[in-house]
Amino acid sequence: MVKNIQILVVQMLISVFISFGIIQEGDERWLSITLSLVLLALVWIPTSLPKEITFLRYGSTLCIIGIIYITLVLAFEAPNYITRESISEVTIFKVDSKFFSAVGVTLFAYDGGQNIPSIQNELVFRNKRRMKKVICRGMFIVTLSYVIMGVLGYLTNVTNTPDLIVFRQPISGEKSSDWPMVIARIFVAIYLNMNLPIQMYPTRLSLERMIWGTEVEHKKLRHFALTVGILISNLILAILLPDAIFFFKIVGAVFAMPICIIFPAILYCKTIDSSFEKAISMLGVMVTTLLAVGCIADTLISSS
Repeated sequence: MVKNIQILVVQMLISVFISFGIIQEGDERWLSITLSLVLLALVWIPTSLPKEITFLRYGSTLCIIGIIYITLVLAFEAPNYITRESISEVTIFKVDSKFFSAVGVTLFAYDGGQNIPSIQNELVFRNKRRMKKVICRGMFIVTLSYVIMGVLGYLTNVTNTPDLIVFRQPISGEKSSDWPMVIARIFVAIYLNMNLPIQMYPTRLSLERMIWGTEVEHKKLRHFALTVGILISNLILAILLPDAIFFFKIVGAVFAMPICIIFPAILYCKTIDSSFEKAISMLGVMVTTLLAVGCIADTLISSS
């Protein structure tokens, strides 16, 4: 399925509008619906219609710039924020009610692996060595940036860690005054808008093959109808479930966990002969299954 990132895109843009004084707090509900419809017509449908995703190769550079920018903001401002925190309250590992929430959101973000086959198919002179280079370089940049962001984000907000670091509470106490993070929200909105058509590719292809078979012939009308139908369905869901973090946790536990971890681990067990590796893989399946169940239960209980 396509990640319902429309929720978060709209939240990011509305917070930016409030920061610049374009709108006032309290008008978010109807503005979010209007903004969603405008983005659907002018951005989401046009960028999701191309049959291939190579047209995003230049725009993806903005995503990398955005990640690096947020990392640098956290690094440069860390000393000022750390001085207001109590270092004695820092814990290396802690299991509490927020643990399962973090698991669900992490899994939601993790399921981009489904796009690797489509990216490989569009590489020029594609081969195993070149694909490995693309994956290793991409994972290195993302892992390094996320580790730095995670560590600094926690150390600078030990007692008041936000769900999303770009919505942290600034030292002054006024959200609108945290201009570095206002700019960061703009980058995040751009990144999510770029991510939507990338997620559309495997979702649309899977639906086509599930309904019309693996040897289905490409037809423009069907391609258009599927794209618009998926986007409108997601938009309706976004309006009905405006709490992005709640949605991310549920999707991460219910869909991303089985698709990206449990099922691949089970299939891997079928391809290896080593009893030890099979045992390790099945242990991982059981642990991740328990985490998924815990995440779902925690989300439902906390929302009730």
